[in-house]
Amino acid sequence: MKIIIDWLIEYGPGALLAYAIYVLVAGCAFGVYLWYRIWHHEHDPRFKPHDIGPRGLD
Repeated sequence: MKIIIDWLIEYGPGALLAYAIYVLVAGCAFGVYLWYRIWHHEHDPRFKPHDIGPRGLD
């Protein structure tokens, strides 16, 4: 908590807000990347989790 107060004293609230926005955007981008990797990896030949089809294990 002291780090945040020191940051506010030294840089002002605008810098803290800009940093918070940056962290939020970076977190969202990373989340979207992970979501894309998990749900759209059937196009990636390295991942084959969909071997179990309607006939059981193919």
